[in-house]
Amino acid sequence: MAQMASRSTAWTATEFGQLDLGDVRLNRRARTLMESMAAAPTASVPKACNGWGETMAAYRFFDNANVQYESDARRVQNALRKRLEKFGLTLEPSKTKLVAFGRFAPRNAGNSGRKRPETIYFLGFTLYCTQNLKGRFKVGMRTEKSRLRRSLANLQDLMRQARHLSIREQSEKLNRVLRGHYAYYGIAGNFRALLQVHRGVERYWRKMLSSRSRSGGVTWEAFHQIKTRFPLMRPKLHLPYRALQAIAVL
Repeated sequence: MAQMASRSTAWTATEFGQLDLGDVRLNRRARTLMESMAAAPTASVPKACNGWGETMAAYRFFDNANVQYESDARRVQNALRKRLEKFGLTLEPSKTKLVAFGRFAPRNAGNSGRKRPETIYFLGFTLYCTQNLKGRFKVGMRTEKSRLRRSLANLQDLMRQARHLSIREQSEKLNRVLRGHYAYYGIAGNFRALLQVHRGVERYWRKMLSSRSRSGGVTWEAFHQIKTRFPLMRPKLHLPYRALQAIAVL
């Protein structure tokens, strides 16, 4: 703990030694705040800054950086590793890697004996190399498999918790979760994963309703009648190809 505290003090002295907010008291207070947060990097701001009840807000920024060219990526990686070593820190190997990706990646993968190029996992998506209808290279995006399994598991838990609610209340809860899922993962090329979640919810919902039915189960015909009255949100792309192209141009 003492070693961590000394590293935190050294880091804040290096980064904020010349900090000038126009007031000596504010400068001292800001450095103390940074030292508290650096000493407890995994704690929430209130826990890290215990006793700072009058502090209105504090921010910590993290960034997911991607570098396009291999030469730049290697230079940035080496520089970043050396800089972190000054503060007794290291890069997380599983979160930092060089990936051969782009329009020449499929050809290079074949020359290297691989069937397909590597993929990139970024913010819950799997990015992969593919082609559009004209045969030109494009970046494909789909829900990362572990995130997809987690979403389905969370929806199953929600249905178990809502088992004794009315069908109307169940559908409202499910639709709130589906709306949020579609809003985040509803990107061009990912419709199949959205549909997989929708169909999974239908199966689990019918199974849950059957488990509480006194007649021995809910037939698909009866379930379709329930869905007609209390429909589940259909998958929707909130960022279709045209909107995605506009963002890429910007």
